Amino acid sequence: MKLYEYEAKKLFSRKNIPVPKGFLCSNVSEVYDASTTIGKPVVIKAQVLVSGRGKAGGVVRAETPEEARIKADIV
Repeated sequence: MKLYEYEAKKLFSRKNIPVPKGFLCSNVSEVYDASTTIGKPVVIKAQVLVSGRGKAGGVVRAETPEEARIKADIV
């Protein structure tokens, strides 16, 4: 079975398995809003069903909401 990360987190939550807080965003303005809500450095992850997304640039860290918006536009 292949699951996106957000789908797996939802399943884990139903069974009371702790998961980090996160948001599923569809555009860069949602990324900005989510990173503002979190209020800490964030990690932006492309939701694709492939291995090695980190090495391919699909996982990036952003220190500020503005940096998150810029990096989300690239990912």
